[in-house]
Amino acid sequence: MIVTQLLVSSLSVYLLALLALRLFGSFRSFVFTFFGYFLVPIVSYYDVIALSESFSTSALILSLYFLFTTRDRRQIALSGACLTWCVFLRPVFLPVVALCSLYILVNARRAGYRRALSCAIVFLSMLILAESVWVVGRYKNGATSDFAIPSTLPPNYLDEAKHSQALIGFLKAIGEDWQRSVAPDVNCIVETSRFGCRDLENLRRRALLAQSDVLTFNPDTPRAEALALNRTINDELEAYTRSVRMEHPVYYYIIAPAKNLIRLFAASSTYSMFGKYGTMSRSWLPFRLGIDGMAWVLQLSFAAAVLWGWSRSAEKGKLALVAGIIAYFYFVHALLFRMSDFRYVVPVLPLLVMVTVSFGSGLLGREDVAKTT
Repeated sequence: MIVTQLLVSSLSVYLLALLALRLFGSFRSFVFTFFGYFLVPIVSYYDVIALSESFSTSALILSLYFLFTTRDRRQIALSGACLTWCVFLRPVFLPVVALCSLYILVNARRAGYRRALSCAIVFLSMLILAESVWVVGRYKNGATSDFAIPSTLPPNYLDEAKHSQALIGFLKAIGEDWQRSVAPDVNCIVETSRFGCRDLENLRRRALLAQSDVLTFNPDTPRAEALALNRTINDELEAYTRSVRMEHPVYYYIIAPAKNLIRLFAASSTYSMFGKYGTMSRSWLPFRLGIDGMAWVLQLSFAAAVLWGWSRSAEKGKLALVAGIIAYFYFVHALLFRMSDFRYVVPVLPLLVMVTVSFGSGLLGREDVAKTT
């Protein structure tokens, strides 16, 4: 599987550069995109790890390539098949299907609404077919729910005998980084009529008696006592979360998600490679800062790059779709799921690189427009 990931990823890098050529009509954009891809090595890092990041990243590029270079319905079907693969790897891609379907409808409207609709149906048919097979297979195997929304938490967080889910829900409500929590740590950021700072400190003390960390029971506490503590802690944390939502709606709905978005933008792209800055080898620090610095620059330059591309590109619909997919991934994870782990935006990093380094190439001066047929 690792070899296959590497091969598909290698192909996707070249196709990404071709997408840049098509979007910006510049051979320099092609070159900058091809080599700029390696400025954010976290994408290649996942090519040698058996997780969904590598295939979903490559499949997204393949889907957009077939979609943007389509000459007939077969390529539209291939694009839909690649995006269907993404959806089955990571269900968060499902709204991307809607964005691409909208693009197809708008782009094909010049040939008539009948053709536009037929193209959209061909595109969606791959997902409908695969989902139908999936649903029938689950039904035959005794699944009780075919359309249940997947949990955003790994299975090891879903043990109802622990207070992990309730703790994570409260940390999300107050805008804390729950994904980096090693111990059941709850800081006093807001207070409500239901709890104060002293209540949180008392809860933390009891939580540590029940569990050594977010996932593990405290071995020094009898299991029956730990289970009883967790039932009480679960009820309290859920009540605390409701009180934050009811009494501090601005903080709950705006400030806390915004903190996650800022944390996601400022996150280390190399965390999966090196861990925390404070515990890593000092000899790798300059390299890591260079790589993280490049990721931060690319993210900060994105808005300017889109505006520049909009004024330069003859393919505004394609650019709008690419920019929309990138923005969706950042906002859905930070604002809706309240996650700030950089790993979740890895699938759109190559698209981010393509747009921003093409902007950088444009700053070098005008260039003859390349043919993109």
